[in-house]
Amino acid sequence: MNYFVHSHTVIHFTSTQTTHTAQTAQTAPPLPTLPTTTHHHLRHPHHPFRSFFNFHLKWVEIKRDINFSDFKSGKQLLARNPKISVLTSKGKLVDTLRAYDRSRSRTSTSLSSSYPSSLKMDDFFFKTFKLNDSKDRKAFVAAAKADPKQIWINKPVGRNQGKGITLVTDSELFLKELQEEDKKASVRKSGMERIIQSYLPNPLLLNGRKADIRCYMFIANNTPSLVMYHDGYIRLSLSDYSDDYSNLGSHLTNQYVQKKNEDYASLMDESTWSMNQLDVYLQSDEGINAVNESARPKLQDPTYKMEEGGQQTWVASFLVPRMKEIMIHCYKAARVFLEKDVGYFDVLGFDFIIDDMLNVWLIEINVNPALHIRTQACKSVIPTMISSVLDIMLFLFDQFLEKKKLTSVPKHLGDFQILQNDISQNKKPQRTKNKREEKETSTKEK
Repeated sequence: MNYFVHSHTVIHFTSTQTTHTAQTAQTAPPLPTLPTTTHHHLRHPHHPFRSFFNFHLKWVEIKRDINFSDFKSGKQLLARNPKISVLTSKGKLVDTLRAYDRSRSRTSTSLSSSYPSSLKMDDFFFKTFKLNDSKDRKAFVAAAKADPKQIWINKPVGRNQGKGITLVTDSELFLKELQEEDKKASVRKSGMERIIQSYLPNPLLLNGRKADIRCYMFIANNTPSLVMYHDGYIRLSLSDYSDDYSNLGSHLTNQYVQKKNEDYASLMDESTWSMNQLDVYLQSDEGINAVNESARPKLQDPTYKMEEGGQQTWVASFLVPRMKEIMIHCYKAARVFLEKDVGYFDVLGFDFIIDDMLNVWLIEINVNPALHIRTQACKSVIPTMISSVLDIMLFLFDQFLEKKKLTSVPKHLGDFQILQNDISQNKKPQRTKNKREEKETSTKEK
């Protein structure tokens, strides 16, 4: 998906990812009046996107379509922080979370937030090793030997949509392959970076199928911070879950993988659920029985907050708050690395999975989450979310142009919920009058 706001017009470029979001662009509000900018010389004249240096808002799918050196802080909006890979690269995310754990062990100081957390990486992230890092590689070998029955999932760092993922069911054979690679060190150094993670043995199944959750974190500004959460949808496999690890279709829920199912066209809407559908399912007998018996009392935990209508649900009272807690933890871990220029923003896709004990695990973070609306669940979320993103960013942009600083957030955030808001604390405090001034004011009033 590619958006440019150029000459006060939203232009939508279709891509391999989505061809259905033009309606979102049409609903975007008019841009504030901006000063005329000058076109730069084209550094890549044969590339169709690199010629658009004179833009007001740019939202593209591929990083190479962005020339960060031409970005004008405070004068342009760009949907990609140059350093966002500290969260969205599989390998860098591991480094970021580990570094945050170390820093928090040295100090109790943390960012203020509506979601104070004592989380540690191991509380929500699977045991992970970077196979291109010699120290991690040795640690993985030790872990695999210690638990030879553990299933592992092997992921290339630079790919998405489930491409290149394999499941390692024979640790002994895999370790022999690593030994062969070690004999050819030059091959390992030049090869594709990979991470390997422990594979969840007990996922919560929905109608007998594996599922995960895609929801969104919107970083509207980094300094001062404005970070928000948005509900997403459930992604399900179209195949029943099984111990046949050669059938990736029953183990990976990505739409790219599910589209290979011969019945995908007729079953497309069954590959995604709304959050409400998950809620209803977990209140049904079938949903309750899908949960491990020892964890079923959690579904009716009396400590959960009551919904507005008087109903308490595990999804609203535990799942969503837990995902928010993990999201803000990840943001805090990355904040110091992100660029602080006004105008950068990101809509990140967070993927979570639930086990049958109702624990919530982060799978990965996507810099370029799919924005297609092929299914009803996607249609109910994505167009209005993108429209809200544009509304919020244009509000902040207009405010910065007028005041040269950000002092408030929009009253209407659509369905976004604030995770971190330091903008409201960015206002210049009013000076308190001293006693002499108060006495003079009182005398004048009399």
